[in-house]
Amino acid sequence: MRSTMEQAQQKRIVLGITGGIAAYKAAELARLLVKQGIAVQVVMTEAATHFITPATMQALTGQPVLLDQWQDDKGMGGLKVYGKDEWHQEKHDVAARRTWRKLHIAVDENHQIIACDLTTPEVGDTTAVPDLLDQISTPFDTFMADGAYDGDPVSDAVLDKQPAARIVIPPHKIGICSATGDSQRDGHIRTIKQQGRIAWQKKTNYGLRSYVELAIQRYKRIFGNTLKARALLQQKTEAWIAASALNRMTNLGMPVSVKI
Repeated sequence: MRSTMEQAQQKRIVLGITGGIAAYKAAELARLLVKQGIAVQVVMTEAATHFITPATMQALTGQPVLLDQWQDDKGMGGLKVYGKDEWHQEKHDVAARRTWRKLHIAVDENHQIIACDLTTPEVGDTTAVPDLLDQISTPFDTFMADGAYDGDPVSDAVLDKQPAARIVIPPHKIGICSATGDSQRDGHIRTIKQQGRIAWQKKTNYGLRSYVELAIQRYKRIFGNTLKARALLQQKTEAWIAASALNRMTNLGMPVSVKI
């Protein structure tokens, strides 16, 4: 008969947090659920973020926190671009035309954005990796990303850039070892199979991946989730200016969170 922990590890819970004093209790609830091996996905309203920060919930659950509608179908890095203004829409009786762009960033262990790119929606996250790597001029020891980046194209691009880099990407649940069985991904698969995914996350310090989600949340909260420029080239420049400004703010200091 399966143990309670084994049964819990197969469960996934969506934890919704709204504005109110009870939001403070959500952190403890999330901690207890994760301790039982349950995967917790947190969804927060804007009002809830005034009581408890998304970064806190990310640190507790190891999962990105959903904050707005653009994260559901456009991804956390979705930035809106508007077409004609309201006067044009009213005069010509046409519907608002809205499109969006995808923001791709790389963040180091000091919360600094070291690579940034803005693309059209059809460009996948993994496709943007080589261009981000080309922007990184300093050596790095570890490349960390979420499961969407699992695959040979990303691993090959990272090792071409930094042959000795440690690659920390969670393999798919049904992932299998390669024929040789000696790749870093093979090691991750074996560790997860033997010790469980939560133990693997702690062993690899996978929680650092949340720095990217935190950077994008800070970007949107400070600069908004709407681009001002109309053409893609100018939009890329706009994104880089915002990223550079965010880095300067980071240099002034970041809050230090302590788990108690």
